[in-house]
Amino acid sequence: MAPLRHDLFLVFGYWHAYSYAHVALWAEFRATFLADAFWAIFPDQKLLRRPPLVQSATFFTWIRLTYPEFRDLLQERIREQANEMAAYDTELVQNIEKGVMHASKNNPFRPKFIRLLNLQTLMEFCIPVIQDYGVAIKGNDYAILEKCLYALVAFFVMCNAHGSLEYRRSLYCFLIMTRYWTYHQLPIMTLLHANHTLFSEESGEIALSVLATSQPASNRAKDDQVRKDWQLVRSRFDRHRLINPPISRKSIAF
Repeated sequence: MAPLRHDLFLVFGYWHAYSYAHVALWAEFRATFLADAFWAIFPDQKLLRRPPLVQSATFFTWIRLTYPEFRDLLQERIREQANEMAAYDTELVQNIEKGVMHASKNNPFRPKFIRLLNLQTLMEFCIPVIQDYGVAIKGNDYAILEKCLYALVAFFVMCNAHGSLEYRRSLYCFLIMTRYWTYHQLPIMTLLHANHTLFSEESGEIALSVLATSQPASNRAKDDQVRKDWQLVRSRFDRHRLINPPISRKSIAF
């Protein structure tokens, strides 16, 4: 066995969990709710098994924005089905005690009740958890990110797809490691608290793309030149923002 290294830390890819959470959400709710909602909005489009991330994120945002319109109605229907289900079970038990044959021991209201609860879970837990985690990745507040990460683990615990099981185990191990790092006050936690976005592979990909586009093809194989250009990536990015400032919403004329 190789000795344990104390200068190497395995950090979970934050962006991968956000991306696959959309896939897991489709896998769990496609047949019951999401497919019908998708074709209601896009009747002429094909629904892929794994829709692109931008499409999924936009679609779930639209669904979340519509939820306040029918939240009260959904809660009312849940209460109604719960009462009907309880009344049916009570009548069934009373008939069994009296020796009277009942129409069926299967409660017809229970599937409807469970379906409504699943819809409420989708709207009030699953979609908000995924979106809040996506915002926390770029928020540069590790306390908020850690809270959202625990909620995301709870989401994957609820899912049954094979990929969800893999992410569940990986996230569970990663959270154990972060507890170990915190308990022993290892410097990796100082870096995470200072700027956890550095550990997002998406941020690395953006930085590498900026580096690649800022270099001529003749210099990309020269280590010294690449190292110098890499050190200047941030300066060039800031300079570009000063020359071309982002357009604010107030300056847009409608």
